[in-house]
Amino acid sequence: MKNNNNLTVSQAEAIDSFIEETMLAQTVARGVDKAMNDNVGLDPDAINWGHVGTMKRINELLDELQNTIEDLGGSKEWFSTETTGSY
Repeated sequence: MKNNNNLTVSQAEAIDSFIEETMLAQTVARGVDKAMNDNVGLDPDAINWGHVGTMKRINELLDELQNTIEDLGGSKEWFSTETTGSY
């Protein structure tokens, strides 16, 4: 069955679900950005090697996410290798 935009109902539902999932991902990405800009809530004087390990794990997960986005057709240019520390 086609709708007014000549899409199947299943495809229209997939598009709607994709948009919902994209909005959720954008919300989470904004939260990650805020957390990174705030040293994930840590007092810089309290940072220890355990925190370094946790940040390495976070970066591994972000790298996996970046690879997934690139596999879908995303541009490598979207991901900058520049670092901007808050100290």
